[in-house]
Amino acid sequence: MMKKYKWSLLLGSLLSLSPILIGLLLWNQLPTKIPTHFSTGNTPDGWSSKAITVFGLPLFMFAMMWFCFLFTHVDPKRQNISPKLIRALVWFMAALSPIVVCSSYAIALGINVNITLLTYLIIGLMLLVIGNYLAKTKQNYSAGIRIPWTLSSEENWNRTHRFSSRLFIFCGLAMIANGFLDSKILLFFIMAVLIVIPYAYSFFLFKKEYDVHFWNHAFVAAIRAYYSINLTKDYCTGNMCQVINDQEYSLNEQFHKYWTKSALFHPIGRRQRINSDVLIQGVV
Repeated sequence: MMKKYKWSLLLGSLLSLSPILIGLLLWNQLPTKIPTHFSTGNTPDGWSSKAITVFGLPLFMFAMMWFCFLFTHVDPKRQNISPKLIRALVWFMAALSPIVVCSSYAIALGINVNITLLTYLIIGLMLLVIGNYLAKTKQNYSAGIRIPWTLSSEENWNRTHRFSSRLFIFCGLAMIANGFLDSKILLFFIMAVLIVIPYAYSFFLFKKEYDVHFWNHAFVAAIRAYYSINLTKDYCTGNMCQVINDQEYSLNEQFHKYWTKSALFHPIGRRQRINSDVLIQGVV
């Protein structure tokens, strides 16, 4: 698997470490303390030493890029993760390093950089990339919306990710627009939508499926009790048979097609008469 991504990993590593070279070229011009954290209004509220900024931050971003790649590499279902998604993740993390570190260089040298707009653009772009590949991501343990209901049902996973794909793209565009508006209310709304709606939608699908199975089981149990159906074993064929009080019943004719794979009754295969009992034989 490593060979498949060797060029992405090699070029991504060089890109993520490139701020070190830029920092060395600007070493004599950079101040002793460089702003590395900003509050609202592009106001610096956190500083780091020159060495930490030039060497530490790029190495940290380099390590994060490799961590994200290796995290997907050890996934037992890694074959379900789209190679395009993995490459996009590697390149995004690699590109983040020069953008973030060089912005700190620029501000330290007195160049005006709109950190708020830059942050919104980066997050918005990330959401667009994720949304583009989310619908194509199959069930796995490291990439996607990994919650109990999606991991326990492939259908739930697919439907949740198709729905969330459009949601992430919409939120990505809204985040980019908010870079120019800088609205805290809109930011809160976007984050709430991203966190709550995919979870709620997946749970709704799970609950809907659970209710169907529950009422199927309840319906079947009621029919069994009403008709006093007893299960017996046909030792000749090894199949389970259903005995209904010496009367010829076809459950398909009586109750149409209410049966599911998880129900106690199954579609009728054929009827046999054994020892004067009418056996309605199904596939169990």
